[in-house]
Amino acid sequence: MKNIKKSLSKISEKNPQWKGDSVGLSALHEWLTLRIPKPNKCQRCNKAKPHDLANRRGNYNRDLNEWWWLCRRCHMEEDGRLDNLRERNRADGASKEVQCIICGKFHLVCPSKLKLGLGRYCSLSCTAKGTHLKRGHILRQTNKAGE
Repeated sequence: MKNIKKSLSKISEKNPQWKGDSVGLSALHEWLTLRIPKPNKCQRCNKAKPHDLANRRGNYNRDLNEWWWLCRRCHMEEDGRLDNLRERNRADGASKEVQCIICGKFHLVCPSKLKLGLGRYCSLSCTAKGTHLKRGHILRQTNKAGE
């Protein structure tokens, strides 16, 4: 009992090794994950499962209201990293912007996929719609030829 009281007396701010806000980023994230419960969905888009504990304003401190759980896409959009990555890929010629043949949305496709004839669809749902249309078209043609 004596050891438990002794260890409880040195938790968080009471510990002589406590650094406050001048702690490293990984230690701060560890401290925050113990205090901010991880929700089932991203707190920005409410769709994907959250992956990152992100700071709202860039002030890396222990204020729990400054942090939220985001999916990777929302975190990269909030930080501006997604736009920077897209811009860099366009500048390097690493990816080309292509229009989806189903919904018309523009998306980035790497040159190797373009050479293989891939990258015509922006998402799995558009791919499913596109392959379904192709199969239906082929079936209709064979039925007409067989009659």
